[in-house]
Amino acid sequence: MFIEKQKLRKIMFGWEKLAQDKIKEAMLKGEFDNLPGEGKPLDLTDYFKAPAHLRLAIEVLKKSNALPPPILIKKEITEIQQQIKNCKDADAKANLEKKLQFKEIELAINLEKYSKK
Repeated sequence: MFIEKQKLRKIMFGWEKLAQDKIKEAMLKGEFDNLPGEGKPLDLTDYFKAPAHLRLAIEVLKKSNALPPPILIKKEITEIQQQIKNCKDADAKANLEKKLQFKEIELAINLEKYSKK
């Protein structure tokens, strides 16, 4: 069993070294220069708002562009708020505000559903 652990350590060291070499190579080529968000702090507020037991799942879904309903609804709310902000027509603005209220209720219901899981 000791030999197996030594082999495993060597394999892991090999992979770690390979990864480090690839990173160094990319750095020398400048592949990490001028990336979006460079020099800016990470915004993790949404991450920490999510329940701890759902964070990993939410991150996986985000990266695959498949988001849970509460996040999709929150995006819709943000879009409606922007439309309200830019709207000049009073009637259209009133309709958007009603739509916003319904979306906020829908979000609350979905969040309650997710918090009970």
